[in-house]
This record gives sequence, C-alpha cells and structure tokens, in this order.
Amino acid sequence: MDVPLHPDTVLARIPLVDEFTTEDGTVVMVGVEPLHRVVRLSPLGLEALDAIGGGTSLAELEAELGSRLGAPPGGGLAERVLEIVLALLSAEVISAGQGHKKDNQDDIRP
Repeated sequence: MDVPLHPDTVLARIPLVDEFTTEDGTVVMVGVEPLHRVVRLSPLGLEALDAIGGGTSLAELEAELGSRLGAPPGGGLAERVLEIVLALLSAEVISAGQGHKKDNQDDIRP
C-alpha cells in the first residue's frame, strides 16, 4: 500500500461492480472489465464498508464501529479496525488517502 495510514487518513469505498447478499454472507465484485474479482466480506468487513459510506477518516471509522459494535473482547479496537481496513484495502474494496470525504452523498458535484 502506498499511502501511510494515520487517524486523519480519508477512507472511501471503491465503486462496486455488483453486490450480492444472502443469509450466508455478502460478496462484492470489484475491478475493471475483464479483470473483475469476487470478494467475500466478513460481517465485520461489511459493517466497516457501510460505516465508510461516502468517505470517512480512519479515526472516525474507529469511533463509528466502536459505537455500532462496542469494544472487542480484550480491547484493542484501534488494532482491529486497522486490520479490517488493511484487509479491505488489500482486496481493493476501499481506497485510502485519495479524494475528499463527503459528508453527504447527495452533495456530489461534477
């Protein structure tokens, strides 16, 4: 990964080609044709992706996931959030440090 992660690093969802959810879990299709890839998301990965929404900082994501899910057993919320962010970055489902955080998806201007 090229961008170092800091609490103020902006995280954003990469546009998904497709998303499919069943009671067995969620998979997303990412990439550019013809190199689409299917990525299976864990429940925590899906929760993080939802919390990232139109864009958020790493610190804001940590606070949001802490609010939604509470602290993990044994503590270490910051470490767990960093692990899931690194996994989502590796799977190319999110980007870090590119673009601007959007407080409102409807406020996107051309």
